[in-house]
Amino acid sequence: MRSQRPPGADGWQDLYPYYTQFNPKRRAEDDQTFWFCNSQHWPTPFRPFDVIMVDFATKSLGQYNTRHLLVPPENGVDYRILNGYVYFSPVGVNPQDIEACVPQFMERAGHYFANWGDLYANWKTKVMAQINALESLDFTTLPEVEPLDVVTSGAGAGQHQPAVRPIRPRD
Repeated sequence: MRSQRPPGADGWQDLYPYYTQFNPKRRAEDDQTFWFCNSQHWPTPFRPFDVIMVDFATKSLGQYNTRHLLVPPENGVDYRILNGYVYFSPVGVNPQDIEACVPQFMERAGHYFANWGDLYANWKTKVMAQINALESLDFTTLPEVEPLDVVTSGAGAGQHQPAVRPIRPRD
């Protein structure tokens, strides 16, 4: 592990959420776990306010692996931060549960790969709709003060509403 503190990183622990750090209370468990520095994606110390990105990525990966595809040997990824660097560890499945996951994984992953063209086209349609909605947003300068009748009418919104509302993709 990169136990060397980067220059200027004194007090780094105060910048990151407690649950992202190696903790003496979890020492026995963490010492039995394989941790690797994710220096491919984050070769430099991770910015504290960007930790939410790692939270979303690991939670999404874990949910997709365990609830969608049922990847047999894994239940997602856990992570820790040490001296600003991000460390990952795969969360394994109990060995006795792996065999039961294999047929479900094969069916799900098989469908995914057999229908890649259609799934990709559907995804691309949803993404392009979002891009078009973003490109259609109206950035008209707002008035300094809304007219009195906007306030007294009880409309609950200003007179300058976006011309296009973002499209919510269907699941």
